[in-house]
Amino acid sequence: MKYLALSKRYGRGNTLLDVGSANNPFPNIASEFFKMTSLELKKPKSLSEKVQFQQGSITDDLIELKQFDVVTCWAVLEHVLDVEKAIGNLLSLCKPGGIIIFSTPLAGSIADKYGAGVTPWFFPPEHIYLISNNALKLMFERHGGNLVKLTTLDYAFYRRAARSLLVVLEGSIGYLISKLLPSKWKILRKSRCIKNYAVTLGIFEKSL
Repeated sequence: MKYLALSKRYGRGNTLLDVGSANNPFPNIASEFFKMTSLELKKPKSLSEKVQFQQGSITDDLIELKQFDVVTCWAVLEHVLDVEKAIGNLLSLCKPGGIIIFSTPLAGSIADKYGAGVTPWFFPPEHIYLISNNALKLMFERHGGNLVKLTTLDYAFYRRAARSLLVVLEGSIGYLISKLLPSKWKILRKSRCIKNYAVTLGIFEKSL
């Protein structure tokens, strides 16, 4: 429902492509408000008959699909082998003036830079790349995407606030340890897993 609220708030028009749907119920829920298409390697068994299915990958060389008013991509970019190509394809599937909305693990935060431990988000072969906000902005701009919003995402305000607080605490405490006990910090940096489970929400508009 959070994904739907974001799509309705920022989306323009009535056609929506959801990339990498898997078993997420989002396409079925959104089909009550949009003309929905799901792009996935294999058709999910739970996919509603109201949702058009397109087999394929966001990193395919050629995706035979029309352009959509809204393109969503929930927790997919961290799984692909070629993030740059995936972002280029997201924009190619979006109409000029249309909106791309996506989520991906938060990377490049104060916890990532200074925390006394490693990020919990990186675990190949599932999560292959973690992309910072700066890198996301640069890649989208290269392919004709204009930044609307880059922030963190959660289902409720209190959860978002709690996650953000953990990120700041991990980074701040780690920074102090790195200055006071640098040898200990280096050991922790390699062996401990930090509590940094915040998620990036990105919204970009395709150039006209």
